[in-house]
Amino acid sequence: PDVEVDVQPETEGCAEGSACDDDDACTEDDRCDAAGVCVGTAKSCDDGLSCTRDACADGACTHDELAGFCRDGDTCVATGSAVPGNGCRVCRLVAGSDEIVQLDDGDTCSDGDQCTVSDTCQGGTCVSGAARSCVSDDVCVAASCDSQLGCVETATTAACDDGNPCTTNDTCANEACAPGTTPLDCDDNDPCTIDTCDPAVGCVHDSE
Repeated sequence: PDVEVDVQPETEGCAEGSACDDDDACTEDDRCDAAGVCVGTAKSCDDGLSCTRDACADGACTHDELAGFCRDGDTCVATGSAVPGNGCRVCRLVAGSDEIVQLDDGDTCSDGDQCTVSDTCQGGTCVSGAARSCVSDDVCVAASCDSQLGCVETATTAACDDGNPCTTNDTCANEACAPGTTPLDCDDNDPCTIDTCDPAVGCVHDSE
């Protein structure tokens, strides 16, 4: 009759902590564990790039490029995106594969500055276009351009008119016109009139 034989790996029985070989070329620093089994640490093949699939085969690291990306040296560029720092070199799908292509002169690009518009490629370089116009129609809001964000608005403390003729020294606060604290002086120095202020028309001098 057949007799089952429990065959142990030849690496079993080694002293804990001693160097050994687990016969796996994709592990390193092989050591015997407490059970006497040779165990190695997986070899790191991480190339630090998000656009590659890193693996180990027969002890050699492989880095296959993922679909939807181009590599520009050690930089990953998504399909349809420009190479960082050069808006005239773009990752595009060409004949079924992703490739970095250089745009033609006159093609639109982005120089990375949100304060310019109509940038174009010239000799493989993205040339800045005209300055972006950032305008505010509100005296209490100032418009300016941030190279990273584009047009931005900030509150001002400028003099303004709250639309009420009975207030003076109105100033901007929290992007709105706030009435001044000093009321309009409507005294006409005529003891025969009652001087008041009507928010709709301003000073009113009624006869007593």
